[in-house]
Parts: sequence; structure tokens; C-alpha cells
Amino acid sequence: MADILRTIADLGEESDVRRLLRETDWGMSPLGPPDGWPPELVTAFSMAGSSAFPMFIAWGADLRFLYNDAYVPILGDKHPAAFGAPFQQVWAEIWPELVPIVDRALSDKSAYFEDLPLTMERK
Repeated sequence: MADILRTIADLGEESDVRRLLRETDWGMSPLGPPDGWPPELVTAFSMAGSSAFPMFIAWGADLRFLYNDAYVPILGDKHPAAFGAPFQQVWAEIWPELVPIVDRALSDKSAYFEDLPLTMERK
């Protein structure tokens, strides 16, 4: 985990999400330990982590949910349990609306939505 932690440490001050990255037992996750993460995931997580805008990454076969500190207020009480959880589990209440969007993204097609209402539970 040393390489990714050094990369994340370069992003600035300690944060809740950086602490979660360090303290999560990744051996129990399909993502595995961060030292074994592909460079693409490390880069994506580093980019999201350095952004002041809310960002998340859904990675792997079951779309494990990783996010930055700016995304925490969107999650509400779902944080910190959402970190590393399956996307479908994190946003179960809106999953039916998300399936077509996710399917398009996973089939390398672009998607654009304006004023897409999503009623999310944050508790």
C-alpha cells in the first residue's frame, strides 16, 4: 500500500477518505490490497481525491464504490460504510434508475442527462 499511500499523501492534508483508504481491511474486498490495484485505478482514485468536486469511481465486476471527500455530504449517513461497498448496495433505492446509465457506461457508450430526478436516501 506504500505506493498508493504516497500518491494520496501528495494530495495534501489528511482527510476522512484518505484515513479510510489506509485503515480499510482490503484483504476482505474483491479489490484486494491497494498495492495490487491496477495503475488505472490508482490514477483514477488519485484524480478524484485531488478534486474539490464530488466524484466517485465504480470499479470491478461488482462496481466497488470509491469516492472523494467532496462526495461525503451526498452520502450522508451512508458514509463511511459506502467506501468500498458495491455500487448497487450503496444506492439501492435509486438502482432501477441507474441501471440504464451504468449499462451504457459499461458498454463504452456516452450518456447525457439533464435534470434527472433521483430521490436518494442519505440516512
